[in-house]
Amino acid sequence: MNIEQEMLAQGRNRMQSRVNKAHEKKDMTRLRPYRSLLKEFIEPVAENLEKWIELASSRRGTKPIALARLKQVPPETSALVALRAILRMLGVERRLVLGMALEIGTWIEHEAQAALWMEEDEDSWKAMTHIFKTRGSNAAHMRRSRVTVFNKHVAERIGYQAWTEEERRRVGLQMIDCVIQGTGRFRIVKGQQKPRGFSANKTWPMELQADPEIITWLGNAMDDELVFWPAYLPTVIKPKPWDGPKDGGYWTPFARSPFLIRFKAQHEEQRQKAIDEYTALDMPLVYEALNYIQDTGWAVNERVLEVAQEVWEKDLAIAGLPRKEPEKVDPRPDTEDEAALKEWREDASETNTRNAKRVSQCLAAQRTLNTAERMNQEPEFWFPHMLDFRSRMYPIVSDLSPQGNDLHRGLLTFSEGKPVGEHGGTWLAIHLANQFGLDKESFEDRVAWVTERKDMWLSIAKDPMSDRRWADADDGDSAWQALAAVLEYAGYLREGPDFVSHLPVRVDGTCNGLQHLSAMVRDHIGGTSVNLVNGASPRDIYMEVAEELMDMLLERQGDQHADMWLALFNGKVPREVTKRPVMILPYGGTRQAYREYTKEWLDKVDPKHQVIPKEHRYPALGFLVGLMWTAVERKLSKAREVMKWLQQCSKIASQSGRPIYWKTPAGFVVRHFYGEREQKKIETRIDGQRIQLTNWEHQPTLDTKAAARGIAPNFVHSMDASALMTCATLMKREGVRSMTVIHDAYGTLAGDMETLTRCIRHAFVETYRWPVLEQFLEACMEVGEPGTAWPALPDMGSLNIEEVTEASYFFA
Repeated sequence: MNIEQEMLAQGRNRMQSRVNKAHEKKDMTRLRPYRSLLKEFIEPVAENLEKWIELASSRRGTKPIALARLKQVPPETSALVALRAILRMLGVERRLVLGMALEIGTWIEHEAQAALWMEEDEDSWKAMTHIFKTRGSNAAHMRRSRVTVFNKHVAERIGYQAWTEEERRRVGLQMIDCVIQGTGRFRIVKGQQKPRGFSANKTWPMELQADPEIITWLGNAMDDELVFWPAYLPTVIKPKPWDGPKDGGYWTPFARSPFLIRFKAQHEEQRQKAIDEYTALDMPLVYEALNYIQDTGWAVNERVLEVAQEVWEKDLAIAGLPRKEPEKVDPRPDTEDEAALKEWREDASETNTRNAKRVSQCLAAQRTLNTAERMNQEPEFWFPHMLDFRSRMYPIVSDLSPQGNDLHRGLLTFSEGKPVGEHGGTWLAIHLANQFGLDKESFEDRVAWVTERKDMWLSIAKDPMSDRRWADADDGDSAWQALAAVLEYAGYLREGPDFVSHLPVRVDGTCNGLQHLSAMVRDHIGGTSVNLVNGASPRDIYMEVAEELMDMLLERQGDQHADMWLALFNGKVPREVTKRPVMILPYGGTRQAYREYTKEWLDKVDPKHQVIPKEHRYPALGFLVGLMWTAVERKLSKAREVMKWLQQCSKIASQSGRPIYWKTPAGFVVRHFYGEREQKKIETRIDGQRIQLTNWEHQPTLDTKAAARGIAPNFVHSMDASALMTCATLMKREGVRSMTVIHDAYGTLAGDMETLTRCIRHAFVETYRWPVLEQFLEACMEVGEPGTAWPALPDMGSLNIEEVTEASYFFA
């Protein structure tokens, strides 16, 4: 109960008088920097709001939409709510005006609700306040509880009329203007980052930009836990089991778990339909698997935490941790040469962009380290999980998570250990090699590579700060997991098979989306390329496509752009060039996505345009993307055929206007609904500027095009989630107590890896004993119009799905 109350410490700040009172009681010492900003800014923002209310009220004609609503709340309260929302957003790279405005307006409405409650039903208000006082509740708990009780029991009784979304947004926009005018520390600018998929007919998003001095000051004030504290923490007892979509995860009313399933139904009417439907469904295997995963106990890896804290405190900027100090921008050159000035402007812009990213990266890293340090006080803790609408599992906690980035995963270890035993040492070695980027070698070669470096592992384990060879593992992408693996393997070297290991050992599927697409139609060629069939060493589909691409480039020698790429590749196309394009194929990868990923790689390896000049970049990228698209088509034609078939079925079914439902082999029902959006333009004046903001409002009607675009990736995701759930239930029945999953990466203790590898394969085979495509077609027919012609099922290949049980590198 205490820790779930503690989770709410990041809640709404008190009004200025309450802040001063709390400060006098010395219960905010760790929040000093954030509170200092709030106390400095509240008064000028409140004064600016009072002036605006007075001026707007005295004008003739139509009154601003926000006026009546802002009169319902004391100016100091509105100022505090707006400042809290804006200051919290300083840790986010992009601070979009519309989203921030709606958040501010929503919380100001909650303040108006509280004021009306006190006025209209004083007795119940006092009764609830007495309960809070008796329990010693903090401000955050009181706010959240009052919001919940008001919506459930009070609103209807006192005849409260909820604000419209337009009113909330207008209130928020006006408060943003008051913050800008009152503080002089913020401004509205055109978004610096081009939105993905941006086209000329869309309005460029507007962002709120802070004064650089505030960003620097806040970035250095890392002890301000009010900024960094996560919304959710792990639990210190096993999470409450889910037996329905509304009552699981967290135990107390202090921290309400979200609805179990995050679904694509933003419109309230469709949202309520989805909630009602999922509440009525019986999905026993789904709940069994989910509860098993969230029942895995965790602990903080103390030695990794110690090293991470030292790297952070010394600002070494290694192993993926950002440097806390910003890069300096070179002064403007004292010249009128336009070429030199242009180069300086470009360099300065790139430096400023890196500094902007650095701020958000610093805040994220600090939040992770703060959470790890807090949870290190607990001998064992757990991560409540939830599902998305495809039934993929996600921890509710975000700042430290088994599915988080490399630092997250390096900091976490299982709370229960187990002796390594006969085969566990081999799996520790394989895991260690994987973290150093050798995951495409045979198991034997990985183990040999690790065994040959015994002295290296013992040296690193003795003093990781002196011997930092772990920090560059897999180009730095797996540094912290590599360090954890080294420390664990060193323990095994010292103690042998009796060593009690706590480390999560993980194995990944080979381009798991393609594994599923190949299994659906028994594609032997594609299945062989993604290791559904046993082989002496693992197949690498990314490298196979890279080799195909290289052959195509060699055939075109003499072409200007082909020669540029051949010079850059120097005889071999790197697998990094083709990895992401191939990886996203099962999830609806487009030519535009191919271009973006290839450009990102090109900018990294040829930043100064030495091999491919700047004026040739655009056509050269188009040339290579076209070849890559063809290379992928040649190697993975069957996968594309299945995806095209799924899209055809979706388009036909969607003509009825109803969402498609299908049931996975694990028993989860996917509700495939994408609502249409209606464009609405808002014109307002902020910071003396007339600004036009474009908002997209969700409608209750089905967006057939979006549904067709999303069907292939969502169907594949639902199948990989189903296989995962089946695997989890098999592991539970085998008596394995610790398991971690990241969609297509499964992990357990080294001593249980033999069981896991067996369960993974049997779960996949069990999934595709079901005629999943036939069942999907039947699901489409149920919602489609009567008498509709449907495409024939894709032809089945010769792959024997049972072979997966003997495929050594299926997950490796």
